[in-house]
Amino acid sequence: MSDLVKQVCIVVPVYAGLEESRRCIESLIASLPLQKAKTSIIIIDDCSPEPALSQYCKDISDKDPNITLRVNEKNLGFVKSVNRGMQEAGNDDVILLNSDTEVANDWIDRLVAAAYRKEKTATVTPFSNNATICSYPRFIESNGLPSNETVKSLDKLFADVNACKTVDLPTGHGFCLFIRRAALDEIGLFDDKAFPRGYGEENDFCCRAHLAGWKNILACDVFVFHEGSVSFGAEREARVVAAMKTIAVRYPWYHGAVNTFIETDPVAEFRQSVSDYRRLKNPRPSVLMINHGLGGGTQKHVHELARSVESGFRCYELASTNGKRVQIRSLSDDDGLQEFYEIPRQIDALLKRLTDLGVMHVHFHHTIGLPLQLFDLPRLLHVEYDFTAHDFFAICPQINLVEERGNYCGEPERTVCNTCIKKRPAHGAKDIAEWRAYYAQLLAKARHVYCPSHDTATRLQRYFYFSNIVVAPHEARGEVTLYNPKKLEPEQPLVICIIGALSKWKGADLVEAVAELVEKSRMPVRFVLIGFAYRQFSDLSQRVLQITGPYQDENLDAMIKQHMPHAIWFTSQWPETYSYTLSAALRTSCAIIAPDLGAFQERLHDRPFSWILPWNTTPASFVDFFISLRQTIIKNKTDFAGVKNTPMDSYLLRYASAASGKKSKPHHTATSGKTLYSPGADAPVYAMQVCPYILAKRAIREKIIMIYRNEKVRPILQRIVPLKWVIAADRWLSY
Repeated sequence: MSDLVKQVCIVVPVYAGLEESRRCIESLIASLPLQKAKTSIIIIDDCSPEPALSQYCKDISDKDPNITLRVNEKNLGFVKSVNRGMQEAGNDDVILLNSDTEVANDWIDRLVAAAYRKEKTATVTPFSNNATICSYPRFIESNGLPSNETVKSLDKLFADVNACKTVDLPTGHGFCLFIRRAALDEIGLFDDKAFPRGYGEENDFCCRAHLAGWKNILACDVFVFHEGSVSFGAEREARVVAAMKTIAVRYPWYHGAVNTFIETDPVAEFRQSVSDYRRLKNPRPSVLMINHGLGGGTQKHVHELARSVESGFRCYELASTNGKRVQIRSLSDDDGLQEFYEIPRQIDALLKRLTDLGVMHVHFHHTIGLPLQLFDLPRLLHVEYDFTAHDFFAICPQINLVEERGNYCGEPERTVCNTCIKKRPAHGAKDIAEWRAYYAQLLAKARHVYCPSHDTATRLQRYFYFSNIVVAPHEARGEVTLYNPKKLEPEQPLVICIIGALSKWKGADLVEAVAELVEKSRMPVRFVLIGFAYRQFSDLSQRVLQITGPYQDENLDAMIKQHMPHAIWFTSQWPETYSYTLSAALRTSCAIIAPDLGAFQERLHDRPFSWILPWNTTPASFVDFFISLRQTIIKNKTDFAGVKNTPMDSYLLRYASAASGKKSKPHHTATSGKTLYSPGADAPVYAMQVCPYILAKRAIREKIIMIYRNEKVRPILQRIVPLKWVIAADRWLSY
């Protein structure tokens, strides 16, 4: 190596973040004795506003003759600072190292080896936890350091597993960038005029290198930890946007090259080789969650469930992207697995991969878009499975039991369902009886059919006569109240909050109609939609309706508090199975108004200051109700702080003892050898046995259907039994 490079100079610009800078510099100093390359360090203090940081840099440079300190008399910015460092490095190759990084082992030697393995390599970037296209374990994400790993141990894994491997990159990443002196001499320094404050300068340099015939590569056998954005803080986003605009003008092909790299992901195998080795070091059984991958409450629950069992299990999600192509991804932050398989062509490869991952249990959460061959995955893998009903897809291909206008359909007889399917084709369904029969097979063989509410379980039991249906609420709930509304004064409007992404069946049209009536009537009521609607609301409605736009779940509590509502209104037109937005409402002492459909009634049972109204209440009636509610609050001088939530334990016990045949159990477990998988084990689960009356009706119904379908009997029945009687009997027997 000494024949290839005389010396490498590491340039570390510092500005803010004493602890991060200390960790970086001390890890760098500790690694130097492990290198074969001759090394030196230049620290650039860019007129830091932190005296303690400046003093630390001075002290460390005074102690170590291998460190040169340069202090800018005024703040020059990142780009001019690193340019100064690269110039002072003389004829040496350089490594630009952010002050929020941490290095280990012989990382410099491996970067040097990668740079000189082929001619015309301008830059080398290592893997990192936070480096966009060079990120590990998750691609294009900011990751933490995986649990049970240190920077030293993880870097060693990369060195062992991916030894001498490199991949061509469209651009290097400036958090840790090795630059050959020959490339600097030919191409020049960073452009500190176009990118004076940082971000984009390394992309510009790499593009210039590319145009001059040089390569930018990833050293797959090096890992450097990167905290990310310590120095620039809140300015980061604005700088990135401005820089990328400049890059797009200068190099019109650049963004296309990056997008192609992301789509093809040529570094996936090297990330995965490290993850596979880490799994072998720490073996755990795996659970496969089958889901639609479309977000929403189902996705939220899958992630929460994975986190709840991660101490004993690895969880993976399988979701279809187009009905023929499926994706497997890890639900652990420690594992960046993300692979695609074409079905049925690659089904054998998929089965092998799932077996290698140690899948010992399958959990169906949703089957939208799932290739038919994969409904049989549990049998092919020789494992048990569970099914969770997040909606009513097993009953109806329209998913939410809504008719064309977006309102609850009332679950009519099958002839009406078939007319609906014909008029509104959905998911390939042709006949509702065949659809339900297909799902009956799937549910019948499940270990458990989990329902997040008793309402959901009851509806399923109308169609499926199984004793494996159990009620397991998605989450536990305590008595913590995060927001108490202020007292409503006579001159103030009643503020009503609606939460979520409002579709037709979530009540968007209802909200607009009520808001329009309030504005026309000049009523002292105002609305806030924390979320958005499926379409643009009318200008009239928006005079009294504020729309925040999309939100992140972790910000919801703060947003409710910010808008200071007195009441939270749920407008669903379908029987919701749970509602995470109701969980957010229950963390407040606001008045809650909800429809008499789905899980709302049971979850609000016994909660004070809560109203259950008919789901098809008219807009005019809602306006009257809100005015009455406002008057009541003002007249009674309502103290919202007096509204207390019922803790989850008593909530569950109340329903466990509500009727005979419901037996309380601490939780259900499935065994596979010595392993246990218990979804929702932190909350009790209650078995709901199908009552004998329903079973008797189902048996009678099946016999009548068999008789009616008999080709010899049917003509006679059609002559003597009026059609309306047949329809009425079928409807009664369906419940």
